[in-house]
Amino acid sequence: SQIHGTPLHGYVIQRRLEYAARLLTKENHNVSEAAVLAGYTNLSHFSNAFKRKYGVLPKEYRKC
Repeated sequence: SQIHGTPLHGYVIQRRLEYAARLLTKENHNVSEAAVLAGYTNLSHFSNAFKRKYGVLPKEYRKC
């Protein structure tokens, strides 16, 4: 946590969401696929976490 300025769990969540965002835009995966590949088993948890980080739902982010 001293290196990244955030607790380990927060860092892992951040990296998973960044990976999911990349899957949605550059790899053209749908939201469900991106969630599973990023390690989420609950789609609503994924959507909520994604919206907290990026300010939009994954589906909207994918369209942009």
